[in-house]
Amino acid sequence: MSDRGIWIEVQIRSKRMDDIAEKGIAAHWAYKQEGYISENDSEMDKWLAKVKDILVSPDVNALELLDIIHNDLTSSEITVFTPKGEQRSVQKGATALDFAYGIHTEIGNKAIAAKVNMKLVPLSHVLKTGDQVEIITAENSSPKREWLRFLQTRHARNVVIDYFKGSKKEIVELGKNTLSTQLESLGYRLNSDSIELLCKHFNIPGKNSEELYFRTGLGLLSLDSLGEALASSSPSRTHYWPFSLFIRRKDNQQQSAKEKEAYVIASCCRPIPGDAVVGIKNPDGTVTVHKKTCPVADSIASKHGDRVVVPQWENEGDNKAFPARIALKGIDRVGLLNEISRYISLVMGVNMKKVLLSTEQGIFEGYIDLSVHDKSALERMIRKLSSIDGIQSVARTEL
Repeated sequence: MSDRGIWIEVQIRSKRMDDIAEKGIAAHWAYKQEGYISENDSEMDKWLAKVKDILVSPDVNALELLDIIHNDLTSSEITVFTPKGEQRSVQKGATALDFAYGIHTEIGNKAIAAKVNMKLVPLSHVLKTGDQVEIITAENSSPKREWLRFLQTRHARNVVIDYFKGSKKEIVELGKNTLSTQLESLGYRLNSDSIELLCKHFNIPGKNSEELYFRTGLGLLSLDSLGEALASSSPSRTHYWPFSLFIRRKDNQQQSAKEKEAYVIASCCRPIPGDAVVGIKNPDGTVTVHKKTCPVADSIASKHGDRVVVPQWENEGDNKAFPARIALKGIDRVGLLNEISRYISLVMGVNMKKVLLSTEQGIFEGYIDLSVHDKSALERMIRKLSSIDGIQSVARTEL
């Protein structure tokens, strides 16, 4: 350090040392192949030990292993200094928080800010060779989930992830809710099919749904690619249905021609022909159709008003069938279920997918899942069922 408080870097190194500094750990292999024997192979030993730890770790898959080894082979280290002038080697691109964890786990866990070259900087500040780094800590501080967005070293990321495993149940629940909301906004449902596809997309071993939720809750997964991940296969997606969508010309005149687009029924509210609907444009070009009363659609529209369109049903009463559910309640009697199913199947010609009715102390209640053509047919059925002796209430409800 000069008398003006400026660090001056002086490097004295051999040709071999220079190659290692410029080419990284791969230079060790080159020298061994050429017959040179190093007096101290400690750096190579450390790296091989690190690879061994990665190989036995259950949290790392083959693609992550390749990325880690590739980064180690191609990246070089930089040299920084503590406030006392002690020299420390850190990975190129490391942040002040990576440096803190490199010194001691507790220093990293309690870090709140840093001083680099005597200037206050955030923990996300990227270090450069020659920086003097001081970590500012607070006793009541603890790791934050946001740290995982900028931490660069594997050691630091693992320490933070391990810390949050203590509250894994809450983070898993948060991740599940977040993932479910995102999928519903794209017209998908969170079920075994979508979980399997997402685990494959995000390279999560064993189709582990809990690990998927945990990583989502921690913010480790980019949810921007959900539509792309599920577009190749759609077992959890509802059926496509043609709509007519009228768009306006630049002169605000309505265009008379119908423009066909790919529409998909939202699984959160499942509208049927005749319902008042609103459409949300998706990144993959499709439009997810919600009921106008759907809270999910309201939430998306309030944040992304430019993605909202107004589709209109086409061919109401066509042979296409849509899922719907009716809830029933009343006084139980002999032959009541037979009368209900007879009217639905034989008179209305509607297919029943599921019937769940239970009786307790002479009162029955439950629901029936149906496949209906449109809203008017469903309303006619509800009116007729309401007139059957013993039924007190029949109403359409959410699936």
